[in-house]
Amino acid sequence: MDAKELKVLIYSLDLVGNFSDRVDSINSSEEFLKIHNRNIDSLVKLSKERFTDYFIMKIKEYPSFTEDELMEYIRQKTKDKSLFSVMGGHLFSLIEILYRTAKTRGNNLGNTKAKLRDIKRINDSLIYVIQNPGFEELIKNKNNAQQTV
Repeated sequence: MDAKELKVLIYSLDLVGNFSDRVDSINSSEEFLKIHNRNIDSLVKLSKERFTDYFIMKIKEYPSFTEDELMEYIRQKTKDKSLFSVMGGHLFSLIEILYRTAKTRGNNLGNTKAKLRDIKRINDSLIYVIQNPGFEELIKNKNNAQQTV
């Protein structure tokens, strides 16, 4: 990867990592997943170029998201009101809550936020290692030493 590609990857990792605090920085759940998946592809490429499995191991730590789950997170964080809650009052609001819970497979705001925190932690680590080539080998050697003790 050339310097420009690395710069874009670092920017994109940071963008996705800070999404939980800045939902306005990415336009939609679809765009979030597109950027996140592009980051994963770039990390796989970087892993091959640097002859290391560190990036692959970090990719495996990523939690999975559904587009609906992220869409609901954005809606709740931006306090977006639906037509049901504006016009229908409490009964329609309850129906809407049940529908959204079923649609997001029971994932609530807290679960999604925890997953986004995990992504931030992983991405911060990846950014540090990308900016400091060879550091992944130090981490690998440290982990191997801890496992043998």
